[in-house]
Parts: sequence; C-alpha cells; structure tokens
Amino acid sequence: MTRSLVPGPGRPLYPEALESLGAVQHFADPALYDATYHRRVHDLPSYVSRAAAAGRVVELGCGSGRITLPMAQAGARVTAVDRSPAMLSALQRALASAPPDVSARVDAHEADLRTFSLGERVPLVTCPFNTFLHLYTRDDVARALTAVRELLLPTGRFVFDTSLPRPQDLRDRKARGRRVRFEGRTWRYDEEFQWEPLEQILYVTLTWTPADGGVAIQQLLAHRQFFAAELEALLYLHGFEAEVSEWDGPLSRDPDALLWSCRVR
Repeated sequence: MTRSLVPGPGRPLYPEALESLGAVQHFADPALYDATYHRRVHDLPSYVSRAAAAGRVVELGCGSGRITLPMAQAGARVTAVDRSPAMLSALQRALASAPPDVSARVDAHEADLRTFSLGERVPLVTCPFNTFLHLYTRDDVARALTAVRELLLPTGRFVFDTSLPRPQDLRDRKARGRRVRFEGRTWRYDEEFQWEPLEQILYVTLTWTPADGGVAIQQLLAHRQFFAAELEALLYLHGFEAEVSEWDGPLSRDPDALLWSCRVR
C-alpha cells in the first residue's frame, strides 16, 4: 500500500519534505540551537569517557561541537561529521578559539551519516542526541548501519542514544515551554506535537516567542520513533549485538532515553 503523509499543522505534505524540513530546519541556526540546549550536559560523561579510552572516534551528527570539543579535550582524535553547513561553520569557529592541541585533534566533514566513509577503521563511532532518529525509513537505517559497520574495527563499538517513545508523547498535543536566552532577549520556547502512527514519525513544531514582543521563530523537527525491542531487532538484523543502559546506569522501568552500545556480531 502506498500512502502519503497526512497534511496538517506542522506536517509535511510529501514524504520527501522530511529530508528538506524535518531533518534540516532545526539545525539552520546554530546560535539558537545552542541557546536552547546549553543546559544539556548529562550525556557528556558517557561519550567523553568512551572517546578518551578509544583514542579515536568518528562522531556522526557533531553539530556545533557540544560533544566534539570535550572529546578532543580528553585526548581523542575526532572525525566530526554533520550534514549541516551552518553547524559545521559554528564548529569551525569554536575550534578557532580552542587551544591548538585540541583543534588539531578534530577533523570536520560535511557528509550524510548514511553514506559517510573513511580511509581507515576506528575503534569507536558515536551518534549523539537523537541523530539516529533522523533515519526515517527502513532503507535509511540499513544504509546507515552498513556505513557504520564499514567504519568500525572488528572489536569496535557503535554508541548512540535515542529518546524512548512514551504513550503521552505519541498523541497530538502542546507543551508549554521554558525560557531561553537568545540574542540578549528572553524567549518562550513551546513545542507542538503531531504523531503519524503508520510511519512512526513524531512531528514537532518548535516555536520561540520573544517575551518583549516581536516576531516569533518557528521550525519543524521530525523524529522517527523506535521502540526498544524494535530497534534491538533492527540492529541485530544488520549485524550488531546491542547493550542498552540508561546513561551507563541500570535501566529504570520507564527510562526517558536509552544509550545503545553495539558491537559487530
């Protein structure tokens, strides 16, 4: 059966708009992105400790360098990969102001995680902060995991995190948000959710409204929702054995996010 995405608030009319909107808009303004997520630090220890131990890492979805720079500061050589030119430009600006020994350990590439290749194999590949959720189709997943497998040493690890779908998330709703400081102003950050059950894609309309009045900023973000058993099966199908934790701690009954540490079978 062929079926187009149902148009509605925040939803693309055509499936290809996932690529042009849902995987792109949220990353077009690095300064706004960094202001929105500057408090996100809980994932750093898991990635930085692994990178320091491995010594060499390919980071898929590096963004503006929130995790890249700490990994390099910990002594790892980082191949930083992102498809967003704006994010990579922000990373280059950050590297320009970093100590020379840190910036020398980072090599940035504009590329798609589904097709990225390197002339060497590495002990660690990472894909942080829900980047994996931009693999919207079965073919996307297959291509990305094939590319990762070809990047890894036989004893290497692929480590990534995903949010865990919850019933309260998978419904059309609004979330009144928090305050964000951006360009010297206070903004209210809100999210509106639309759930597409057949494609298992959650469309999130993000809105930043200036507290002092003015024009709001609106973006679309689309995330494929993988249930834990489903994703474990996909990983196994494509040659990976997965260990799952809650940021390297024991799993609670209802975790908000999962950290996947995968080795090639």
